[in-house]
Amino acid sequence: VRNYNEDRISIHLYIKKPNEFKGNWPEVHYFAVLDGHGGSKCVDFLKENLIKYIISNPNFPMKVEMAINQACYNAENDFINKFSTDTSKS
Repeated sequence: VRNYNEDRISIHLYIKKPNEFKGNWPEVHYFAVLDGHGGSKCVDFLKENLIKYIISNPNFPMKVEMAINQACYNAENDFINKFSTDTSKS
């Protein structure tokens, strides 16, 4: 049993259409439950950044599942690159 919590949530309601997006923008809301394991760096990174990866994906919002899958892949790679080179950040 730990006396701290590494879990995070992220909620963004009524996400605005990016200026560069052409076409109809649906009503978009984002809810994420992020489960931390053995450290908070990853969940903190995802809480702050995953929504940006999703919205900036060219498949979003028309192909949501593909956009989320690619966003998770890109976020994971960026997180690994950012924190694997500096062991003081882990």
